[in-house]
Amino acid sequence: MRCTAIIGTCFAPEHGLLQIRTANRKTKSRYKFMKLDTHLTVGVPSCKTVTVMPGMEIKYLAIGGDTGGAYSVFEIDCEPGAGPPAHIHSLEDESFYVLEGTFEFHIGDQTLIATPGWFGIGPRGLAHAFRATSDKPAKMLMIANPSGFENFFDELGDLHANPDTAPSQVEKVFAAYGMQLV
Repeated sequence: MRCTAIIGTCFAPEHGLLQIRTANRKTKSRYKFMKLDTHLTVGVPSCKTVTVMPGMEIKYLAIGGDTGGAYSVFEIDCEPGAGPPAHIHSLEDESFYVLEGTFEFHIGDQTLIATPGWFGIGPRGLAHAFRATSDKPAKMLMIANPSGFENFFDELGDLHANPDTAPSQVEKVFAAYGMQLV
């Protein structure tokens, strides 16, 4: 298994390039350039918010069109007790960074209490779930790699908006995006 870490980035808007410096045990350090869309706006969130389930809103900060398909970034706001059911991804990895409040994470067979400053990874193939456990709303950043997860949130939001949605419809949306509820 090869593990690569991003150890630095440099944005050159005048040239439409993003330089990413990566490193792994085998290659040591190297630079990679990614050509960016010349219409890319840096620092402005996508500004879309979707309620995907009771008590859980997702704000889109960067989506596939903003990152050349590399990743998507979301701000997740959860009311106390809110969070997704346990699930397994087959297409993307998720990373989480807690900003406010407290979350309880279940990743594999571990239960972790996450407070502001906590960072965790929900890798594909490993069951995970979270829920807000503080008495006030909790907030975190989530990065999905690669991008495209915003499409899942769009469909889940559409289902949430319909009060007649059956649980089997939610399960079908999870399955359509390579996820299994456990």
